[in-house]
Amino acid sequence: MSSQLELPSHLVKRGYWVNRSHGPIMGQTITTDAKTGGVIVALLAVITSLGMTHLWHLLTFIYHQTRAKGRPRDGLFRHQQAMLRTLPTPSALIAESTKLWLAWRRVSDKALSRSIGHISVALIFVIGSLAASIFSSSIVTSSNLEVLVKSGNCGRFSDNASVPLSYKANLSAGAETYARDCYPPNFMPSRCNVFIRPSIPFKSEMVQCPFQDKICRTQGLSLDSGLLDLNDAFGLNLADADRLQYRRKSVCAVLSLNGYTRVEDMTETDAKAIGRPLFPGEQAIYYQYGSFLVDDSEMFQTTLGANSSREYDAL
Repeated sequence: MSSQLELPSHLVKRGYWVNRSHGPIMGQTITTDAKTGGVIVALLAVITSLGMTHLWHLLTFIYHQTRAKGRPRDGLFRHQQAMLRTLPTPSALIAESTKLWLAWRRVSDKALSRSIGHISVALIFVIGSLAASIFSSSIVTSSNLEVLVKSGNCGRFSDNASVPLSYKANLSAGAETYARDCYPPNFMPSRCNVFIRPSIPFKSEMVQCPFQDKICRTQGLSLDSGLLDLNDAFGLNLADADRLQYRRKSVCAVLSLNGYTRVEDMTETDAKAIGRPLFPGEQAIYYQYGSFLVDDSEMFQTTLGANSSREYDAL
């Protein structure tokens, strides 16, 4: 995705937090930098190996002690006890138990049944140790990260006067790139993982025009988002007791221009609204579709901008 939508690192919470979208247990998260993450991966591999080794030794010793009851036993049992007392590794236990079975198979009819249990348990533990070592690395994630963000720029984009103009410009440019790459027909999935949900589907249908019949030129188009969970759709991290659902429904229609527009010379007030000096004789199209308490609350579009751009901005 465009670098204009990259998240500044100082807005990311470092340390422990709970990603509530994954639940209170699986959502336990610690956010740190890449260097520390690499150290954690190596440390987890070492700790996992040490932990599994000591667990195996402990289980082997307990098993050895439970078998040692002081009763008369045959040679195979004594050999097995001697082997268990040395606390062999799981792979060594498999090899030694196989050797004992081969050595005693002609002497004892139950040599195989008395050895297969040791071999099976050791094999299961070997597989479990390998799985634990492999999956321990999945605890740390370095791609497609979900982080907790705290920014003073959160809120309505157009009404937040504290947001710097440079940030608004970068965000607008990034939104244009995202819309071009992440909506049909130019859908590019690799660039559309910036937001918690790449797109929000709307239900659309033709309805009656919401304005007076004399103003409407077409039927109305209804766009309904349905109920959207703030966590799932907008990326908030609210607890279950605080979660809300939001719904946006809009109805629009093409309006008639006859009797509702006028073309006049632009004023200095208009120049302040568009943020640049006026060109000589520059005019604007003014749109008046209702009664306003303030004279400058009507919308207008400079005729120069309308002729030189494919985009429309109502000011």
